[in-house]
Amino acid sequence: MQRIPKKFVCKYGKYLPDVVALKDPSDAVWHVELKNVDGDVWIRSGWQEFIEHHSICAGHFLIFKYDGKSQFCVLIFDMSGNEILYNAGESRKRKEISGYPSSEDDSIPKKYSRKEALMMKKLLKTQAKDGCSQIAGSFKSSYPYFIIYVQPSYVNGIYMPIPKKFSKKYLPEGLDSLTIQASSERRKWQVGCNLNNTHMRMCRGLAKFIRESGVKLGDICAFELINKEDAVLKLNIL
Repeated sequence: MQRIPKKFVCKYGKYLPDVVALKDPSDAVWHVELKNVDGDVWIRSGWQEFIEHHSICAGHFLIFKYDGKSQFCVLIFDMSGNEILYNAGESRKRKEISGYPSSEDDSIPKKYSRKEALMMKKLLKTQAKDGCSQIAGSFKSSYPYFIIYVQPSYVNGIYMPIPKKFSKKYLPEGLDSLTIQASSERRKWQVGCNLNNTHMRMCRGLAKFIRESGVKLGDICAFELINKEDAVLKLNIL
C-alpha cells in the first residue's frame, strides 16, 4: 500500500472516488482502489501491479498530477534523477520531461522546458541523497563499516566501489580479494578487488554476489568489516 500525503487529502480528499486511474506517459493505465483508514487515504488494490510493471524500488521518486476527477498522471524518476523509460526496448534518454496528458484545464503545461527539467532533476537528486543519508545514519555497528547506495553499474555486476578512506585505513595493502558474508551468516561470496586512482573496487565475482544475495537497484547496503585479518565484510541491506 502507499499512503497519499495528508496535505493533498485535506485539499482534495472529498473529491477522490473509491477507484482511480494511474496513467504513465506511455498512456498505459492502471486502476487502483483508495481506502480511507483513520483519516489516512491509502492506494491499495492494483498498486503492487503498478510498482512491479515499472520496476519501482527504494530511491525512486514519483510525481502525481490529479485531473480533478478520477485520474492521476504519474512521472517516475530513478535514483539519478532521470525519468525512467516507460516503453520496453526503448534505449534513448529523454531530453525533455514530457508533460501530462491534456485535460480540460488549458493552464496545465503540455511540456516542461529543458531548464525546468534540469531543476526538477537537481531537486530529486538532493531529496534522494537526503533520504538515503537518513536511512544510512540510523545504522550503528561496533565494527568499521561503509555504506553503498546501489546504482545500475553495481547491479549489472561491473564493479562496486569501496570508499578510499575506508580501504586505506582498514584494508591491507595489496588486497586482491575479500569475502562478503550474508547477514544471516549462511552464505559467503569471494569477490576480487583492484585499486585505481580514487578507490578500491570489488569486481571479479561481483555479478554472482549480486545475483545470489538479493541486492537490488536502489538498496542501501552497509558493509561491516567483521574480520580485518581475513578481509571479511558482513552485508546488511537497510
